Amino acid sequence: MTKANRCKGSKNSSNRKGKVRLSASETLLLTSFIASLSSYNVNSVTIEGNRVTYKLESRTASATCPHCGTPSVHLFGFTDKTLTALPGGSCHVRVMVRQHRYRCMCEGCKARTFTEPSEAFALYGRRTHTCDDLICACCLKMSSVSCSELVGTMGIEACPNTCTSSLFRRLGSPPSRSGVKVVGIDDFAKRKGHSYGTVIVDQEAGVPLELVDSRDMAEVAARLLLYPDLEEVTRDRGKCYIAAIRELNRLIAEQNAATGGKRPFVRDIADKFHVMENLSDAGYPDLQKEFAAFIREAAEAGAAANRKQAEWEKVTAMHAKEGMKIGDIAKATGMSSKKVRKYTQASQRDYMPKSQHYLLRNAEHITSAVHDLRGFDAKGIVRMVPNGKANAGLLRELSEFLGAKLEKMKEKAVKSGCSHEAVKKECAELWQTIFKHGHEVKSEVVDSFCQKEHVAVARYLCSTFQGILAGEISMPLHRWIDTAVAIGNKSIASFALGVRKDYDAINNAITSKWNNGRLEGTVCKIKCIKRIMYGRASLRLLGIKCTKGVHLNI
Repeated sequence: MTKANRCKGSKNSSNRKGKVRLSASETLLLTSFIASLSSYNVNSVTIEGNRVTYKLESRTASATCPHCGTPSVHLFGFTDKTLTALPGGSCHVRVMVRQHRYRCMCEGCKARTFTEPSEAFALYGRRTHTCDDLICACCLKMSSVSCSELVGTMGIEACPNTCTSSLFRRLGSPPSRSGVKVVGIDDFAKRKGHSYGTVIVDQEAGVPLELVDSRDMAEVAARLLLYPDLEEVTRDRGKCYIAAIRELNRLIAEQNAATGGKRPFVRDIADKFHVMENLSDAGYPDLQKEFAAFIREAAEAGAAANRKQAEWEKVTAMHAKEGMKIGDIAKATGMSSKKVRKYTQASQRDYMPKSQHYLLRNAEHITSAVHDLRGFDAKGIVRMVPNGKANAGLLRELSEFLGAKLEKMKEKAVKSGCSHEAVKKECAELWQTIFKHGHEVKSEVVDSFCQKEHVAVARYLCSTFQGILAGEISMPLHRWIDTAVAIGNKSIASFALGVRKDYDAINNAITSKWNNGRLEGTVCKIKCIKRIMYGRASLRLLGIKCTKGVHLNI
């Protein structure tokens, strides 16, 4: 070590032969940014504070011209360059490389001399490939400004534009479209309410492939035509994508006619969720408005007070008064024979509500109190009836003096039955009842509402359609369409006519295992990336961030 190096506080390891013997840790550090040390001599290693500088010199005897591919052994000179490498621990690493220049011996080559190529860095690069990979990995997950600040702490000088340029240079190639058989397409907002694009996702691999700068029929069809092995496409029921698949099949037919090929037509599959969403939008809003009014009426009238008592009264009337047998009653009411027999063997007392039980249990005390008081004084009756004060509302049938209190109790019951949470819960149960096949009704209010004729028809059509989509009902789709057009209301009939127009795609959805679930998740990721980018970057950069992030391993 020289005196000058001691004054500078640096450590310079070198020898007269021009080659340094490295420790194991230094060799490991070098191999992290140089693909192979066999073609380089390490002349020196200089350490200044937290900066490590390696000086390398090529020792190749020949190279191949990158322009014409002609090998050359005629040395012309040297090219010196300084590279930034990945940090080693807490140290910032610089590599000073001297490469050989050779004379090209091909007379027709456009280059008279050339610099030997390297696997560790680009010809005019200022960083090693591993360093560029680190910049790309950071830029994929954050904005270019944040990426520049982060790699700056590692001793890698890269402005935001440099980070973006590295991303374009290393990951800007188009996706591999061969071998892709099933894709899904969906739209995403570039600017919500104004402009939209299309995302294409490989359904089998579960990764996004590319973004299209529009959802126009012609552009989407032209992009899908570039996938030579494409067999199936999943989509929502947007008119633009329905037309795009038809245009794609028309282009395939023209291509086959022009080239004599036998490329099969693409099979489009409608997403089940969007189909059911369309049916819900068509048939549910009117029923929901009607049901909200029905809830209030039921709360005011007490229509759903005790379903079991109503069933008992119905079965008793049919069995005792009309003389019907248990089996006939079961068929007429839809109950099981076991349940009907239980009702015939029970008494009315078994199905009385609490209020009636209270009056029956305290009938003797109430009668005695009225006789002793010679009137219907509510307060006096309550004091004379055991535990009467806690159940004063149950004495409303006895006197007009309880009228005011009854109105308050009634108003309170109506409010509790029509509260926001109660209505929300009942509406959710109504949707499940109408649109879910085989759903067991758990709400008495919903059960009473579904007894209406037009509601029962809507429930049958909607739940049957859901069962057909889920594969739980074997009814042909065309038969359901005819039934819905014949007996359904205006909204459901209109939906059925729309299903008839998109019949093949919806019929394919019944037997297909593919859906647009992955695309919905991809659209959410695009929204997140857009927020990170602040909405100011180009669609090309957005596409790289969305599609290439799953392929880069650092």
